[in-house]
Amino acid sequence: MAKQKKPSPSIAAEPQAQYLRLAPASMRNNGPRPIADWVKEGSRPLSMQRFRSIARKIPLDLERWGVVLHIPVVQWKQRIIKRQPLNPLEADRVLLVEELYRRGEEVFGSMENFHGWMEDEHLLLGKPPMDLLVSSKGIEQVLDELIAIEHGLPV
Repeated sequence: MAKQKKPSPSIAAEPQAQYLRLAPASMRNNGPRPIADWVKEGSRPLSMQRFRSIARKIPLDLERWGVVLHIPVVQWKQRIIKRQPLNPLEADRVLLVEELYRRGEEVFGSMENFHGWMEDEHLLLGKPPMDLLVSSKGIEQVLDELIAIEHGLPV
């Protein structure tokens, strides 16, 4: 009688590695920044000092920031003068716009090129992408367009 071969065990083992989810490269300053830190910053008030450090990098004037944040001009100017922090919803919007502009700079090669694209009428969007910054969904739509451009898809 012939010997039966024992079946060899089929073991698929995962390589030994530690996984760390990071914020997008555009949201990192010096080295990796865990998503938890990014979420934490967007879920608490944002100091006016931190807002100004972000705003210096993005070519939006203070009136445009007021529109993006849904804050009336007079109230916005008073809050800036009094250095009142932005509430968590406003902070989250500022961080989204920051990510959008950093990503746009990566895709277009310069902040000036990206900002020019933001102000021009966009065929698919039916309006300048800048006009979409008034909602999180609009910002997401502009980010989607950037990804399409980056991957060479027709936009």
